[in-house]
Amino acid sequence: MKIKLITLLTSLLILTGCHHYFKETSAQYERLPIKSLKNPEKEGKACGSYFFPLSFFYTKTDISVETARKNGDISEISTIEREESSVVGYRKICTIVKGN
Repeated sequence: MKIKLITLLTSLLILTGCHHYFKETSAQYERLPIKSLKNPEKEGKACGSYFFPLSFFYTKTDISVETARKNGDISEISTIEREESSVVGYRKICTIVKGN
């Protein structure tokens, strides 16, 4: 019984690190109004929290660049950043957009 429990917990820990939460490609960034700005004044954020294994079955979080841009009321994007923090079984991902 102990071996089965240890095997199950180890498998869950390994799967937590392999779980992909979002799918974006570089082609999505080609249509965005990205410009080189020296001092971006505004910042927009779109965040999502994911709990393993619940996020395999239900994920209704929008962490897209477009959502972050709208949240910061930005018309010209200068930088796009991704911020991630995770603990076993939990991950928080934020898309941060800076611009004017």
